[in-house]
Amino acid sequence: MRRLVLMFLVLFCLGCKDGPKEFTDYDKDDFFEVQGIVVEVDMGDSEFGKISTDVCYYYNLSEDKPSLGCELNCPLLPEIDDPIIVMIHKDDPDIAFVNRLGVLEQDRAYLREYLDKKAKNIEVNSNRDAN
Repeated sequence: MRRLVLMFLVLFCLGCKDGPKEFTDYDKDDFFEVQGIVVEVDMGDSEFGKISTDVCYYYNLSEDKPSLGCELNCPLLPEIDDPIIVMIHKDDPDIAFVNRLGVLEQDRAYLREYLDKKAKNIEVNSNRDAN
């Protein structure tokens, strides 16, 4: 009987895997804010009947090639092209979380430049398709 209980506990513990870390798993002082923009939103049903929102976004908009981040089960319900504020880990820039909707004043020019480039690409593609 003890052996059966012990085997059950071992199997139970092995089945308990840690999921991906969330922002609350970190110290908030280890992050800084940057401007981001939503590029994809996927809304679906979660396993418990709640709606889950997966959000993909660009951040580091001042770079030649902005970074792409995705957050599963994002607490926000943004739309594509919504400006967002992204929290980036100071020691690992690949760790990023959506913080809130909005525009950082110091990054307003980068956001405008990104949107202008996107509008030009859409215009060029539209003209190409028309010909």
